[in-house]
Amino acid sequence: MIEITPKHRVSMRHARFPTTFSVSYGNVSEINVTCVIYTDEFGLQYWVVSGESPFHKNGDLLMIRYGPSQTAEHLVHQKSWTTAMPCMIQGC
Repeated sequence: MIEITPKHRVSMRHARFPTTFSVSYGNVSEINVTCVIYTDEFGLQYWVVSGESPFHKNGDLLMIRYGPSQTAEHLVHQKSWTTAMPCMIQGC
């Protein structure tokens, strides 16, 4: 996973993401920040601060992450499950 954090404040308050991005929520407990996470089908994620904190404002870009796509994660999970299945049935 690649993670990029801005050196200076970047406001995403007026940014609009295409409908191809899914929306989820997450937090970074080390700095007590809640985010809206916009994710595309290729694994690109924009973490945008939701709410106020001492160091971040609502709408600030906290980080950009790029990792495995949802399809790739699904295939890895499916493959590990089908690989483990014979052992579960036959008792490896």
